[in-house]
Amino acid sequence: MKSIQLVKRVPSGGRPLLAQWICRPYRMQVRVTENPNQLHVGLAVESNDRILYDVVGFEYLNERQRLARQLARLARSRTVSEAEEFVEAVYAMWRQMRRESYKAYPLGGTTDRGSPARFLLYPFFPIGAVTILAGDGGVGKSALSLLLTARWLHDSVDGVIAINDRSVPKHWLYFDWELTDPEIFRHRCYRMSEASDPMLEPIVDSGRFYHVHQNLFEFAETLFEEAQRYPSGLIVLDSLSAAVQGSLNDERIAREVMLLLSELARSGCAVLVIAHVAKEDARAKAKVGPFGSRMYYNLARQVIEIEASGDEYQFTITKNNYAPRSDSLIACSLDWTKPSARFFTKAR
Repeated sequence: MKSIQLVKRVPSGGRPLLAQWICRPYRMQVRVTENPNQLHVGLAVESNDRILYDVVGFEYLNERQRLARQLARLARSRTVSEAEEFVEAVYAMWRQMRRESYKAYPLGGTTDRGSPARFLLYPFFPIGAVTILAGDGGVGKSALSLLLTARWLHDSVDGVIAINDRSVPKHWLYFDWELTDPEIFRHRCYRMSEASDPMLEPIVDSGRFYHVHQNLFEFAETLFEEAQRYPSGLIVLDSLSAAVQGSLNDERIAREVMLLLSELARSGCAVLVIAHVAKEDARAKAKVGPFGSRMYYNLARQVIEIEASGDEYQFTITKNNYAPRSDSLIACSLDWTKPSARFFTKAR
């Protein structure tokens, strides 16, 4: 049959979450779902830009044959044999891409000695890695993530950040699945910018806020596109349970989620994921990380837990792969009525 062209792959490296192929007149897009046994498949033809989506078990021949018949109907073709060849070729390439299990990096034979880990706001937010910020519901995780963002912007030396050997403006992106009112979010950003002495740099001008209604896997293409359009130092996802829209206890889903976010961080930013802690463990004051599969904790490079007492918030870094454990706790006091905020350290 005619040559097949891969026209889109998200992310560009590692295991793909989404890929699209064309072989005139056919176009086909494949995307992972929360269910590891099903894929989201989109079909289109040249004469119609509209993509028809369907959830299929791609491993089953009868499902692929059904897709081929749909493609043939879209193309107004009397025969389905060419469409079947295209679907089978896409299926083989998708399987091969998903099975690419490693990429080798030689350590020797070069003068490059590598580089140590970098942080946006030491010891928070390792660049190129995923940080999970976990705490009880209502403790103020979203507000405190904004305060940390504001502190990072204030403490930065200048108005740019180096990403992949190039300097870009200090953008930060906030993807919200919890349907926060944008006007309230903007107000909180301004309050955070006024809260500290010295004045924190206003965080509104450098940020972008997104309301997201799709689950994380369906939104993956747009997520990577926006991160590329606005190269950012920090990307915040609020919250893990709302974004996944699947079982947080499913280890396979957890692994796919963390692979997605790790690939996003590899673009040169720090990724912050807001999550809840398990209620039964929170009551026991056990440091167990975010609610759901242990895989979230295991695959994150940093886990921060928040505890509140009055207007004082204590940050405990329960996991940090890139910095030594400190003998001090980092805490902040926050009073929304004034507003005022300050960071300080205290002995463990």
